[in-house]
Amino acid sequence: MIQDYINIVAGTFKQRKVRTILTMLGIFVGIAAIVSLIALGQGFERKITEEFEKLGSDKLMITPKAPFAPPGASTLGLELTKDDEEFVRKINGVEEITSYIFVPATLEFNDETRFFNVFGMPVDDGFELWKEIIGDIQIEEGRQIKQGDKFKIVIGNYHSQRNTFSKNVQLRNTIKINDVDFKVVGIWEFIGSPEDDKQITMPIDTAREVFDIPERVDAIIVRTAKGVNPSDVAATIKRRLRKHRGLDEGKEDFRVQSFEEVLRSFNQFIGVLQVVLVAIAGISLLVGGIGIMNTMYTSVLERTREIGVMKAIGARNGDIIQMYLIESGFLGIAGGVIGILIGVGISKGIELIVKNVLLFEFLEIFFPWYLVVGTLLFSFVVGALSGVLPAIHAANQKPVDALRYE
Repeated sequence: MIQDYINIVAGTFKQRKVRTILTMLGIFVGIAAIVSLIALGQGFERKITEEFEKLGSDKLMITPKAPFAPPGASTLGLELTKDDEEFVRKINGVEEITSYIFVPATLEFNDETRFFNVFGMPVDDGFELWKEIIGDIQIEEGRQIKQGDKFKIVIGNYHSQRNTFSKNVQLRNTIKINDVDFKVVGIWEFIGSPEDDKQITMPIDTAREVFDIPERVDAIIVRTAKGVNPSDVAATIKRRLRKHRGLDEGKEDFRVQSFEEVLRSFNQFIGVLQVVLVAIAGISLLVGGIGIMNTMYTSVLERTREIGVMKAIGARNGDIIQMYLIESGFLGIAGGVIGILIGVGISKGIELIVKNVLLFEFLEIFFPWYLVVGTLLFSFVVGALSGVLPAIHAANQKPVDALRYE
């Protein structure tokens, strides 16, 4: 009987091709949106997780407690100082420590002016720790800044390749930063993140002199000692630094975070964002379900005499319901298959655009098997549920009345 029902449903689809496609439209638009959003979100989350794992779990970051904790938060009246850094250095569990500053600057080159942020980076023993934080980035041309350099800078790949100025900056060129001449001694390799590829680094002591910030630090980086729990060290630093700065508990003007905590917060944000976007996309599925229900009611009206004949020769109510549920379920699952294919195409297209046009490498689509299986089952259930009421209506037809229906 199931095979007969499937044959009847297939024949109905062939006879009403346009209606079938229009009925599935709401389903595959919703499924495509859900698949593409989840695939992009999952891929982005996996990529960021990989990058955080490279940083290691033994590092802490101390920053001013400004909104979103941006580097340079002292512009909001909050700042950490070199004294804070030296105080933290003496806390048990701290093996290594360094800091950097992050300052908006005016750049002049080839008689043109631009505005970019400049890193004041450590060039002493803290350089390796700082380099671990920014990632395994290599110098493509020239060399890294070293101790003894003063008015020397290393620039991001963006400035040498992407026309920051009408003429690209090259190795050994001179750039004026806040009216001070700096020689380009190195160019970072291409990273894939626009903000990172625009970075400009100089020795931290030089940055303090040029920008007149002798004591400020924008972030303190800590490597915890082996065998200790980074979370315990973070709690100790928070408690003791709060007392050192004369603050009450709960009134801290700084944050102490492990990279595991940062990653956890990031994943929570991505999860909430995905739920919101999927919920919005779910509206399309609701519309698609209503479309299937409408189509099934129309199908009942068109096939009233056919239902009467089936019941007259012995078909039971359960048989009629089963046939209509198979038809509506097939509409749902067919829409789901098309939606998955479209979703894959959309997400892959976005990935290519982001990587090749926007030059952002931290986006890779990811299609877990449960996403494909789950969306297919979900679309089938949506279709089948949408056909329940029409199926019951069809089953309740009286054979005599159905046979007389014109």
